[in-house]
Amino acid sequence: MAPPKVKCITKVLHPNIDQKGGVCLNVLREDWTPSLDLYAVICGLLHLFYFPNPDDPLDHGTRLSFSRACCARAHECLQMLLNCSKRTRLPLSDVLSLC
Repeated sequence: MAPPKVKCITKVLHPNIDQKGGVCLNVLREDWTPSLDLYAVICGLLHLFYFPNPDDPLDHGTRLSFSRACCARAHECLQMLLNCSKRTRLPLSDVLSLC
């Protein structure tokens, strides 16, 4: 019995999903066994979305774009926290503890 075929229809910037929607997930390849059910596949996909693996990219170009996007988002979040700290006159550590 072959693993199910999974394709991401919505375009996403993700190191483990290629431009055509192909998904790089171990339970869909080398770790597949017929005893796995749809629940195991969905859990694997959710884990992949929550914890992308840029060290094992499906598309190396996307890995670089993904890394840049994450850095840009982290910078935006840090800037927002710093602005919040200034407005509330709370130390940054206190602002972080509210998150």
